[in-house]
Amino acid sequence: MKRILSIALSVILLLSLPAMGSLASAVQTAASPFVIKNGVLVEYTGNEKSVTIPSNVTSIGKYAFSECYDVSAVTIPNSVKSIGEGAFSDSFVEKVSIGNGVTNIGEDAFYECSSLKSVTFGNSITSIGASAFYRCNMTTLPMLNSVKSIGEYAFSDSGLKTVNIGSGVTSIGKGAFSDCRLISNFTVNASNPSFVSVGGVLFNKAKTRLIQYPAKKSASSYTVPATVTEIGFASFTNSWNLEKITLGNAVTSIGDRAFHDCEFLTTINIPNSVKSIGYGAFNATAIQTITIGRNVTDIGEKIFGWLSSSYPTLRCGKDSAAHKYAKAEGIKFTLLPIDLSKTAVTLGVGATHKLTAYTAKSGKVTWTSSNKAVATVSSGGTITAKGVGTAKMTAKTADNKTAVCTVTVKKAPSSVKLNKTSLTLGKGESSTLTASIPAGSSTVRSWSSSNTKVATVSSTGKITAKAGGTTTITVKTHNGKTAKCTVTVKAAPTSVKLSSTKLTLNKGKTATLKATLAPSGAASLVKSWTSSNTKIAKVDANGKVTAIAKGTATITFKTFNGKTAKCVVTVK
Repeated sequence: MKRILSIALSVILLLSLPAMGSLASAVQTAASPFVIKNGVLVEYTGNEKSVTIPSNVTSIGKYAFSECYDVSAVTIPNSVKSIGEGAFSDSFVEKVSIGNGVTNIGEDAFYECSSLKSVTFGNSITSIGASAFYRCNMTTLPMLNSVKSIGEYAFSDSGLKTVNIGSGVTSIGKGAFSDCRLISNFTVNASNPSFVSVGGVLFNKAKTRLIQYPAKKSASSYTVPATVTEIGFASFTNSWNLEKITLGNAVTSIGDRAFHDCEFLTTINIPNSVKSIGYGAFNATAIQTITIGRNVTDIGEKIFGWLSSSYPTLRCGKDSAAHKYAKAEGIKFTLLPIDLSKTAVTLGVGATHKLTAYTAKSGKVTWTSSNKAVATVSSGGTITAKGVGTAKMTAKTADNKTAVCTVTVKKAPSSVKLNKTSLTLGKGESSTLTASIPAGSSTVRSWSSSNTKVATVSSTGKITAKAGGTTTITVKTHNGKTAKCTVTVKAAPTSVKLSSTKLTLNKGKTATLKATLAPSGAASLVKSWTSSNTKIAKVDANGKVTAIAKGTATITFKTFNGKTAKCVVTVK
């Protein structure tokens, strides 16, 4: 009987072995804490303090080490190409060494790893995802010239003290370095084409957008460069040393949370050029009084925060957007005795402009010009440009309160030209015309379409294609000079095909791809060509492909409405 039972058990064991072996090879090898599937490390089940990723892993999967509280040190080998979303999020890892094979660090990869103080970056990383190192505590971001993009909030609220932006970075997401209280200086590689550091402050290359002021910078005052038009998202957050900020007259927008938690900031000017102020822009500051002019028409939620007892007194013009905002939000306000619809106007000789005066009290307003040979002003505030020069139009209330508009008069244009005299667009496509006039002249331009069913045009020259057909777009100056552009609208493409889907080129050789739109007769003014790897092969605006180095790259053609076609290029 025992012999029969023994034989039966043996048979059962033999029958079960293949299934068990198959399961183990597909998911996890015996006694290994690494769950690997098709080269992807999908989970770590061990409790070792120091972990070295196996060399057969090519990718660390989503949340593979998330909430691993035992692991304190991780070594990632060169075999790994990517670190997935949330791979180490909310873990207690303290030290990470990233191999030279990694090209992509995913979104939230090390999110909330507050114990992470040491990161060794590989030399092949091209992208750092959104919130990848959010609230981590490493102190230095080295000069990584391979990196092309840094996602939004990538290093937000981290312990960074030193930040170096490499030569290859072309994209930095909003708030990438926001709330980093310990940064005292940004350094940017001199050959970087997109960004620059001036006095340790991070700007785009043209210095029109202030991206991030280093919160630990010791200065108590700061003057924003005259070139800046945009104060970026959370760009001054936690700058506790700042007491005074001077904005230039080119600034048109102040981003969300721009000056949030600048606890000792007492003085800031809002120039008349500003049109928008984002939510929470001045939350948790020491500002007691602030003037917001009439040109600000877009005001975000809770610009002074959520604690009404800390709101400053808002000075604003009667019936302005700021006045309406103050009343709606319960903010203390003081009306300006008088303010004007414009504080500066440029006109061509013969042109007119109507000014409106807004007064805190009802009563008569009188208007005067400082130079009637340059410009006159009627009793109702209409300016007429008379001769080249500058004059000041002054509006005065009955109790002698005044407001001034500076008028600059230039020559009337002798002609006007458009950058294009003909355009072909796909239905639904848009394009903006530029009208130029001779140097030293000025005008008010008006735009019109001869057939708005075919295409419309905005006050800034933006054309929108509506339906198949032809129309004439006309720009006209105040003194009657005109220029025209013929716009032809055709069907939008439904698909696109390239002349080749595969190309093999020797290094240094070229080939030109051609794109054909369908249906026949379809149009797309916007035609973009891109390469997935410009180190292997690059492509110009005409589809000319140039082989750079051995490897494979994908060339993509794209229409205005997102239709694409691809060609795989192999370089030998």
